[in-house]
Amino acid sequence: RHIHQLHHFTQPQIWALAVTTVGMIIYALQDINFNMVGYLWLVGNSVATIFNTFWNKFYITHYTKELKIQTSYGVSFIQQVETLPIVFVLALANNEGNALTMFTPLDMSAKLMIFATCLGG
Repeated sequence: RHIHQLHHFTQPQIWALAVTTVGMIIYALQDINFNMVGYLWLVGNSVATIFNTFWNKFYITHYTKELKIQTSYGVSFIQQVETLPIVFVLALANNEGNALTMFTPLDMSAKLMIFATCLGG
């Protein structure tokens, strides 16, 4: 039912997607460090990101516009909080506990640059 509600692409959008895809393929074939496994991981990541984007669009629309029981900011906050356990587990698994001891001696300009990259996402 939700597939029918997806945006219909215009001709220029389809051409832009095609040109971008061809460009990516040309780049991958010319990559001197080409690794099929790496590119398959990228494809998997892209598919997961696309699926997640569509699911979030459906989820947020359902709870904010149809049911009117949550604001989009509330849904966004819930999603961000739900990712915290994943972040903490990955930080522990990758031994990120030492990062604070390496961060502390940095000068203020380096700390500000790191903070700026955090703001940028």
